[in-house]
Amino acid sequence: MSWTIGAIQFPVPPQKIVKKNKATLKKVQSPDGAWIYGLGADAKMLSLDGEMFDTSRYGTVHKTGIWQDYIRRLERYTERDMAVTQQFLNIAPTGSWRSGSSITTFKDTGDKYVKNNESLYVVFGSDNRYIYYEYDDNMTFDMYNIVSIWVYGSGTEKFSLTFYNEIYASATNGYRQWIQVSGENWIQNVFAMSSIDGDTVFQNKGSPTGWDSIRSIVIEPSGDWNPGAAGYRFDMGAIGAAWEVESPNGYYDGIWMVDTVQYEEVEADTEESFRYRIALVDNTPLYGKEERVVG
Repeated sequence: MSWTIGAIQFPVPPQKIVKKNKATLKKVQSPDGAWIYGLGADAKMLSLDGEMFDTSRYGTVHKTGIWQDYIRRLERYTERDMAVTQQFLNIAPTGSWRSGSSITTFKDTGDKYVKNNESLYVVFGSDNRYIYYEYDDNMTFDMYNIVSIWVYGSGTEKFSLTFYNEIYASATNGYRQWIQVSGENWIQNVFAMSSIDGDTVFQNKGSPTGWDSIRSIVIEPSGDWNPGAAGYRFDMGAIGAAWEVESPNGYYDGIWMVDTVQYEEVEADTEESFRYRIALVDNTPLYGKEERVVG
């Protein structure tokens, strides 16, 4: 497995990896001298240094391909408009989410959760049952690129997660992906909103009119699956501007924001390569972390 940032799979691994774990400190001057206070952990930083080569030299990718497939894409990751991460399923979810007709159980629970001590517990009963979130007005999500949600339940069946352009009662057109459950464990499902940003991309449902006018979100059992009396938990649903990072050993896996992309063309007239340095900021805790889940 190679390094992956969003939709970018690196042709060769970085030559140097630097991880920085930082704390936030505050110094206060007093007559007795300087006092230093710890304010908690700061965001973790990750720096990747490497080089990308062309076909004739190292059997990877020609420079024109490197430019289009890697360097330009990395540049694009820093050229997005402002977007503040929004959580659509988090604290006290029954205060904002609603159950469709004849849902057997629909409640907040604190016995299993990803963060903030609560999750949404649902027993759907038979098939064709829904839970949904409806915004008061159309939401503009076209500046975002990633959606993440956690689910806990038995088996390997799937739920559909659909962002609709219409209110729940007339939901017809939108964007859909499938939430995977796995053997009574918390599983994080991360989806990209565009093929330019990642591989697991939302698919069209009906004839969507754009991510700039989302009105409702619906979760339902997929296809003919009947979940019966089984209970499922959903937690930490968020939509934001960040990229999923995967590393060969898994040490650096998570959801990161791109802080800096720096590159230089090496011996431009004779060599076919780019040297790069990429600085990433860890945003994983905002979307939930495996080692912090309860249950």
